[in-house]
Amino acid sequence: MTKEQKEYLVTWQIEIYADSAEEAAQEALEIQRDHESIANVFTVSDGETEETIDFYQTAADEFWADRKGDPRC
Repeated sequence: MTKEQKEYLVTWQIEIYADSAEEAAQEALEIQRDHESIANVFTVSDGETEETIDFYQTAADEFWADRKGDPRC
């Protein structure tokens, strides 16, 4: 860690029905690791501020921004 870097708490939240805490954690891990999953919204806090980072929405915004003026879109 450099002097310029800050420590962040990054959380991802999901509700899962399971028979045990371990089974729920295993299911959440599988969802996060699935390359086709849209489990990509995180809450990030530096202890003073908190924000939501939505990589799915960012990717969608970039996709459509790249196609502005494209008559097929």
